[in-house]
Amino acid sequence: MRFYRDYRFTFGQGSTAKVVRPPISCVFSATKSIKSEANELSIRLFNLNDPPFKSETDKSYTPAKLEVGYQGGLSLIFQGNVTRSRTSRSGADFITEMTVLDGGRALLQGFVSATVKGKSQAVDTLLGTLPGITKGAIAATPDIIRPRVMVGNTAQVLQSVISQDQRFFIDNETAFVLGTYDVREGYAPLVNADTGLLTTPEIDGGEVTFSTIINPSIKLGGLVKLESTMAPALNDIYKVTALTTSGDTDGDDWNQLVVCIKAPNYEVPR
Repeated sequence: MRFYRDYRFTFGQGSTAKVVRPPISCVFSATKSIKSEANELSIRLFNLNDPPFKSETDKSYTPAKLEVGYQGGLSLIFQGNVTRSRTSRSGADFITEMTVLDGGRALLQGFVSATVKGKSQAVDTLLGTLPGITKGAIAATPDIIRPRVMVGNTAQVLQSVISQDQRFFIDNETAFVLGTYDVREGYAPLVNADTGLLTTPEIDGGEVTFSTIINPSIKLGGLVKLESTMAPALNDIYKVTALTTSGDTDGDDWNQLVVCIKAPNYEVPR
């Protein structure tokens, strides 16, 4: 593995779960955003000793997770369910390709049929109907006076219940509802040339974009503290609104593309 890169990919359940580690080569790309849609991981594993049978990943929502790091220090960067798997030959290599969706089952299968008296009760009720999902940071919503009947797909109903400036999203099978300047936690990892900043940050329409080496402490809906010598006017505290993490254990790719908005007066919902 180049530059002490490390990873662990696990799929399946309980005692039958399979764990893939180095020296198996791995190429992956995980895309996340605070939009109400399933985040996606694409992963390729080379020359597995025991590649999965099609039936093993055709079962309903086979769980999977990817952890990455350096020299054994691993952190979770993606968790979800396998929706596609195939093994094919390319030259001398047998390549197993998988697609994993985070929250796909919850977004597709979540269904609510209930009557509630207020928005806080409505949000709690809706989150309870998302299969396989735990509750993360949830911002307060303005209350409603009259009882409300909720029937339909949970994600769609939830979007109609929360405020216009709030976003519902799922990250690593945890649900969040955050306002524009709400964040999931108060920790802001420092991103500069010393910690792995790779490109000069750019701003477009209020969104700042930059690339850094993989840093698992950078999280969707979380904070980053940006320090750039090439674009000092953009140095500030930001909220991450989109994150693409890509890696190649034997190649050059091992970075994160971060999209964020300025969040000088951020709040952490309790």
